[in-house]
Amino acid sequence: MEHRLERLQSVADSSLAYLSLEELLGEVLERIRGALAADTAAVLLLDEDRGVLVARAARGLEEEVRQGVQVPLARGFAGRVAAEARPIVIADLDHADVVNPLLRQRGIRSMLGVPLHIGGRVIGVMHVGTLHQHDFVEEDVAVLELAAERIALAIDNARLSEQRAVTEIMQRTLLPDALPEVPGLRLSAKYLPAGSGIKIGGDWYDVFALPSGRVTCVIGDVVGRGVLAASVMAEIRTALRAYLAEGRGLTATMSLLNDLLVSMGRNRSATVGMVEIDLERGELEALSAGHLPAVSVRPGGDTEFLEPPHGMLLGIKSGLEFSSQRYAFPVGSSLLLYTDGLVERRDEPL
Repeated sequence: MEHRLERLQSVADSSLAYLSLEELLGEVLERIRGALAADTAAVLLLDEDRGVLVARAARGLEEEVRQGVQVPLARGFAGRVAAEARPIVIADLDHADVVNPLLRQRGIRSMLGVPLHIGGRVIGVMHVGTLHQHDFVEEDVAVLELAAERIALAIDNARLSEQRAVTEIMQRTLLPDALPEVPGLRLSAKYLPAGSGIKIGGDWYDVFALPSGRVTCVIGDVVGRGVLAASVMAEIRTALRAYLAEGRGLTATMSLLNDLLVSMGRNRSATVGMVEIDLERGELEALSAGHLPAVSVRPGGDTEFLEPPHGMLLGIKSGLEFSSQRYAFPVGSSLLLYTDGLVERRDEPL
């Protein structure tokens, strides 16, 4: 029992929390080699898009990382551990299905592997090997699972931090640096990320003056979070500016945006609300693709939801047509466009 506690302590040391991810991986792999008397230790991470495990860190088997070893999911030793989401022991590698040639070249005889879990989802595999035949027991499995738990948490935290930073940079870069100065209009915008974690994603807005002298205000929300949602948002925003600059009307622009999003094949939908203000006529034209209605406040204080014929979300099916509606917008009026984050409340209907 005392020996087991020492082995558990070696991989659960609180001081490891202060290391960078690279330092943590190296230190835990070294400690687990010592705790299990193993000759090799490695971590492979799952690339879900390609369905393969990619070598991320190793000790005693460093060439696995240098050569970028990839193991198909459900094939070979590591592939089985990930696919079955359970520890697997190979007592004798000579009688096992192994797709990584480095294991045999290195002379590995016995192996123990466990999955890396985050929230019930497998994100990779951690395995150890010995150059002599070794019978791994339940205590060995428990020690390796503890090490895998620590590594999985560190990897997940690193991924969240990296994705959050990249997404924030993308979105801040892609949103307007400043709103245009338009005689007769006073414009203001505010963007606030919600809460902590990877919350930034597909919310966006834009305002620009057209060659005709009219002003277009756009707001939208790409379904989903993270870098992919932000990148889709960027493509929609850029395409919208291009279509309107070519002189296409609101309805034609919305149809083109929808077909573009469908053609991208990313399984992403988006809501978009557009308003085109004509200051000379004192009116505006509004159009919606599944977005919440804009709010107009008249000079006397009367409030009106601008609810043109409600079009379908973009990206669901190609060939959609949209309809717009005109509203009075006399001098002294105000207009508010917003995303659902402003008005949604848990357990309350809109």
